[in-house]
Amino acid sequence: MRELYVSFITPIDREDIVEITDRLDDVLDSINSTSYSLSCLVVEELRENTILFAKYAVEAVDGVLTATKEFAKFKNSKTLISMIEEVNAIEAKADELYSESLRHLFANEKDPVEIVRWKDIYTKFEGILNASEAAADLIAGLVIKNS
Repeated sequence: MRELYVSFITPIDREDIVEITDRLDDVLDSINSTSYSLSCLVVEELRENTILFAKYAVEAVDGVLTATKEFAKFKNSKTLISMIEEVNAIEAKADELYSESLRHLFANEKDPVEIVRWKDIYTKFEGILNASEAAADLIAGLVIKNS
C-alpha cells in the first residue's frame, strides 16, 4: 500500500489495486482461519473428505497465484482466462463436496461436539474456496475493464 500511495502513475486504477489486494488478503485470512480452527478444535486426524477439501483449496489458491502473475500481461496472456475458469470449476466441485459432507455429517454423526467441530472445519475450507473464486472473478472483471 505504501508503494501505491507514492506512485504517480499506476498500471490500473488505484481503487482496483486496493480491491485486488483486499481479495488476496481474504484468501490468506481464510487459510489462516482454517489452520487456526484445526488447531483450536484439536483435530488430530483429518477425515477423507477434508483431505479432498485441502486438495481443492491448494489447487484453487495455486490458480489464483497463476492468475495474479498473469494479470500483469493480461493483454497477451494465453493462460489467464483458463486459470480463472479452472478456479471457478474447482470451487464448484468444492461446493458439491461441502453439501455432501454436511449431509453425511448430520445424517451419520451422533456426537454433537463432533458435529460442531466438523461443520466449522468444512465451512472454513469452503471459505478458502469462496475467497479464491472471488479473487479470480475480480481479476476477470479487471481484465474486461482494462481491455
